[in-house]
Amino acid sequence: MFCGFVTKIAKGPKGWMGGCAGKATNVKKYLDWINSGPDLNKLPDLGEESEAYLIKDIDEVYYVEQGGLIQLDNPIGYVLGSGGVFALGALAIGGSVELATKAAILCDTRCGGEIDILKLDGVE
Repeated sequence: MFCGFVTKIAKGPKGWMGGCAGKATNVKKYLDWINSGPDLNKLPDLGEESEAYLIKDIDEVYYVEQGGLIQLDNPIGYVLGSGGVFALGALAIGGSVELATKAAILCDTRCGGEIDILKLDGVE
């Protein structure tokens, strides 16, 4: 059985990007917020079952949970969800984002589907 066919990333009109993992209804709510041009004063409540990232710029990344933001600083990268530990391992040894996602899909039965890669404006 595959469960990983829910879109989990989006890039909104401000150029900000977001990714979310957890309950599909919360993922949709979060990505709708990103796609609408997110208002930081109206963060969606993801409950205890979901978590998300908000990426405003290459050096401005936030962890989002239960309506709050925490700015992060991790030189390796950022991952979410059940396959995150596998993806982070691939990033830690120099793998690309695509390879890290493939590692998560290969090693975690709750991951799967197509791989979409979004880039921040001005980042190659």
